[in-house]
Amino acid sequence: MPHFESVDCSPAIFHKVTAINYTQHTIDSIVINQPNVTKQCYKEHFPLSISRALIFSLLLVLPVSVGAQQKKKIIAVEQDTLALFRGIAVSTDLVGPAQLAFGSYGQYQAAVRLNLKDKWFPIFEFGYGKADAKDITTKLAFQNECTIWSYRYGLELK
Repeated sequence: MPHFESVDCSPAIFHKVTAINYTQHTIDSIVINQPNVTKQCYKEHFPLSISRALIFSLLLVLPVSVGAQQKKKIIAVEQDTLALFRGIAVSTDLVGPAQLAFGSYGQYQAAVRLNLKDKWFPIFEFGYGKADAKDITTKLAFQNECTIWSYRYGLELK
């Protein structure tokens, strides 16, 4: 069913649900309350009886209540003896300066990675990029310079 909204918008297509195919492994029946699919929001699309809602809610709580009956193991936590700062790694890009020296584009990049307690790894990246090219055949030219920086954070899960 096409539906015209306004001159600025393209026509919206609404639908009418005439049938639903489903298996009966878990669901025994489905009723279509509102067959017209439009932009209207209806609260009740599929009715759920009170007995079914009660059974579903009991099934959701069952695993939690069964686990509560088991004895819990108490695990002693060791005191953390690692120092906060465990190291630093500095890296750089060697290809970027060569591209800048011999070509029309390139960059200078560096990164610093911290090791905090062998678990947290903040990384700071920074750099400078440049592009300057002129194509004689297409007569296109561009020139650009930019600074590059980012911050990332890593966590090692054991």
